[in-house]
Amino acid sequence: MRSGKNREGDDVPSVPANSLAGYSKLLIVLGNRNDAGGKLSQTAELRCQKAAVLLLADKGLAGLCTGAFGEFNQSNTPHGELMRRRLLALGVPKVQLLAPTQSRYTVSDAYAVLRLLKRTPDIMEVSVLTSKFHMARTSFIFVRVLQEWPLRFIEAPDPEENMCMEYEQDKKEELDKFRRQQEGWVDVSRFHLEKFPTAGYANLGQEHRHYDNLSIAALGAAGVVFWTVLAKDLFVNHPYANWFQCGVYILAILAILLFWGLYKRFADTAASARRVLKAVEELYGVPGLGSTPDQTTYLLKWSKWEFLKVNTKRFVCVVIILIILTLFGKITMLFLFWSGQQPTHTQRPVAAASVCPFASSRQGTTQ
Repeated sequence: MRSGKNREGDDVPSVPANSLAGYSKLLIVLGNRNDAGGKLSQTAELRCQKAAVLLLADKGLAGLCTGAFGEFNQSNTPHGELMRRRLLALGVPKVQLLAPTQSRYTVSDAYAVLRLLKRTPDIMEVSVLTSKFHMARTSFIFVRVLQEWPLRFIEAPDPEENMCMEYEQDKKEELDKFRRQQEGWVDVSRFHLEKFPTAGYANLGQEHRHYDNLSIAALGAAGVVFWTVLAKDLFVNHPYANWFQCGVYILAILAILLFWGLYKRFADTAASARRVLKAVEELYGVPGLGSTPDQTTYLLKWSKWEFLKVNTKRFVCVVIILIILTLFGKITMLFLFWSGQQPTHTQRPVAAASVCPFASSRQGTTQ
């Protein structure tokens, strides 16, 4: 192992870019975001400052910054590298810092660390540094991914309230991210990293496509039923046309509810398969669904208008409810029309001649 000198001239172990040889402790510094010019957010800056204090106080502690590219980083430099440079500027010796992870969010950070630790069994203690608002989700993820290592979680201070717009946005999104993380967690940390599960991965991909296509077909069938019923008035010349139309609308509502249920079932199954696919890809560090943004969760996610970025499943539910209400409205209108056309109970007019056939003869006799 190479050795180097810090600013005081003391010998310190040198950390190769891809090795933890000679170290028994690792500090993971989670990233946040930066602007297009490479300037770190206030949240990331505070994490770097806290990490610098810890690394300077313990020369036997190796540091690892996380994050590469994504919505959080639109510059030409990986986010983790920007944080690493900031730690160097704060006085942390270069030999104490590993090459940053090529990860995109907290779960991929954890799996990247897992792959690194699997190659270096000498690490006895792992510390994870992040902000207070991010700690609950971070601990939830890392405890489940790094099950074989004792973990220590360290809080960096949060930015001051109302002083950082990005922090306010992150804080608002965190609760929703944590909830979705808990609901959709997939535990693949026990997989053998030595061999990629090719057959299982291929089967998962087929299941994902299969149920995704079925969900689209069910949704299309519901639309066909609705437009078919709405486009043509059935049995208009039948004496009981209103009753027949009401029956058709009721059957259409039942059919649409059936297809809606099938859509939700198929969409949930496809989403489960997608979550497992992404987890396997993150675990093994291979490109695929996990390396690209999820454009199917939100309708028009790519739109620059925020109000168009709605959840796809919720949007479908709203549309289906509107369709059902429309059909109920048609039924109500038919009933009102039918009730207005009912004949009234009036006496039948009687011809004057038939009242008394002998009236004229009696009148003639009297005269």
